[in-house]
Amino acid sequence: MSLKEYEEAAIYRAVNKIDSRIKNGSIEHANILIKTMINHASVNDDLYIYSGSLPQETFEMLDSTNAKKIQILVDDDSNLSWISNMSEASKAKVTISRIANPRPNHFLCTTGGFFRFETDALNYEAEANFNEPKTIDVLVEAFNRYSKDSTKVC
Repeated sequence: MSLKEYEEAAIYRAVNKIDSRIKNGSIEHANILIKTMINHASVNDDLYIYSGSLPQETFEMLDSTNAKKIQILVDDDSNLSWISNMSEASKAKVTISRIANPRPNHFLCTTGGFFRFETDALNYEAEANFNEPKTIDVLVEAFNRYSKDSTKVC
């Protein structure tokens, strides 16, 4: 499947809230899934992100998401200066904290049912779905547990 076809499949799943897992086998796939989930979050969604370093090239579209609240945990907060370029309205929705004890599996999820969960962070391997509420409950619970072991950075 070409990257264009992969992106079309991701967007189709997001728009139609398809309950079907999709594999992520590369950084390009990761960027497509993350962008699609952020761009298709609804105004009623909270967005939860646990990332290694929140690279700008992957997450800069946070400035245009419709999500009402964005909570972020990072392993490394040394490269977050790009956040200051976000609009004031977007910055007001964002909370970023640095986790004290990094975990092996990064993830992104929305309370609307989207998720991407890394199974192998070094090789950007992950699974994603655009309508799996039970998994969202588990990921939000994990996020909240991890947050207890974090320090707010912005």
